[in-house]
Amino acid sequence: MKKIYEGLNKVLDKVSTVSVYFGSVILFLIVVLIFIDVIMRYILNSPIPGQQELAEMGTVIVVYFGLPFATRMRRHVRVETIPGNFSLRARSILYGILDIICFAFLVLAAVKVFQQAAKLSLTPGNATLLLRIPNFYIYYIGAVGIVISAAEFLLDAIRYFIEGAQAKGKKEEKGANA
Repeated sequence: MKKIYEGLNKVLDKVSTVSVYFGSVILFLIVVLIFIDVIMRYILNSPIPGQQELAEMGTVIVVYFGLPFATRMRRHVRVETIPGNFSLRARSILYGILDIICFAFLVLAAVKVFQQAAKLSLTPGNATLLLRIPNFYIYYIGAVGIVISAAEFLLDAIRYFIEGAQAKGKKEEKGANA
C-alpha cells in the first residue's frame, strides 16, 4: 500500500502544483483585467465589455484549481477539539475515515457537475449575456478541479491509514499532527 501511496503522491504533487500555477495565472489575469477596466471606465469613459463575466469565470477557476493545492498543503479548515485527546493511531484512523467521507462527497459532487455540464452543452443559447461564452465550459473546468481535490483527499486518507498502521505499538507523541 505504501508503494501505491508514493506513486500517487508523486503524480498528484505535479498535478496539484500545475493546478495552483494555472489558478495563479488566471488570478493575475483577472487582476490585470479589472485594473485595465477601472482605468478605461473612469479615465476614458469606455469600460471593457464582458469584463465582469470574465472575472466571474476566472474566479470559479481560481477556487476550483486552488482547492487541490490547499488540500495537499493541509491548509483547509480542520477543527482539532475532540481528536486532539486521542492516541496517534486513533487520530490517524479517524482522519483517514473523515478524508474518505470528503472523497466520497467530492466524487458525488463531480458526477453531478459533469452531468449538469452535459445538460448545458445540449441546451442551445445557454451562454453568458455579453460575450456569449457557453456556460458548460466553466462547469467542466470546475468538475476537473473537484476530481483533483477528491484524489488529494483519497491520497490523504491513505497516508493517515498508513500512519495509523505504523503507530501500532508506538508510544504517543504529544503534538504529533498532520
